[in-house]
Amino acid sequence: MMTATIGKGIVRFVQGETALVEVGNLDACSDCGAKMICGQGTRKQGMLRARNVIHATVGQVVGLTESNGILLKLSLIQYGIPLVGFLLGVFIPSIFNLSVPFIASEFVLFCFGTLGLCIGGAISWKWMVQASKIYTDFFEISTIYSEV
Repeated sequence: MMTATIGKGIVRFVQGETALVEVGNLDACSDCGAKMICGQGTRKQGMLRARNVIHATVGQVVGLTESNGILLKLSLIQYGIPLVGFLLGVFIPSIFNLSVPFIASEFVLFCFGTLGLCIGGAISWKWMVQASKIYTDFFEISTIYSEV
């Protein structure tokens, strides 16, 4: 499977198999919620930590790719678990015909669904915190374009 280059950047620091790459504001940066991955600099430049598998040196313009589809996997965890929690919160009380006197059954199911969503969100958040400790390199340098 061919991985697409997701952006270009300039290598600012190299230490072993890891490089710190400065990237300009990519199109996706404006709506990105993954601030744990990229620290925004003072000049609207992001600093990404990337695996340096092709041994780029400081000052080179490089192409970045996503490592092993990890961002897709983390997104599925981040959004999928709360969705499953919501659906379980709606369907389990529905199966057991749980009701509260003087309250519409749809509202009761909505409340249980919201509770399931919150529990799923808490589980997802806890899992994402653990994943951010395990996965340190979300990107890798795949191409060297030129010197600065």
